[in-house]
Amino acid sequence: MLEFKERTNLSADIRDDSGNQKVMLHASFGAKNLNLTVEVLDAAFVTQNADSVAADTARFIAEVCQRAATDCALPTGSVKAG
Repeated sequence: MLEFKERTNLSADIRDDSGNQKVMLHASFGAKNLNLTVEVLDAAFVTQNADSVAADTARFIAEVCQRAATDCALPTGSVKAG
C-alpha cells in the first residue's frame, strides 16, 4: 500500500555584516518527528559573536517548535526563545 507522508522544511542562516554565510539552520518536521540541523561554517565568527548567534539560533528553534506544535501537534509548544 502506498502511503504519503508530508513534511515541512524550514531553513535560515546567520550572516556577517558583509553578507557572508556563517551558520546554516535547517529543520524538518512531520506528524511524528522533528529534525534539526545547525551547521557552523565559521567557528571563529560564532565564538566572537556568541550572544547574537545563540539568540538567533534560539529564535529559529523556538519558531520551528511552535510551528511543529501547531501544525502537527508535536509536544514542543513549551520551547521558547531566549
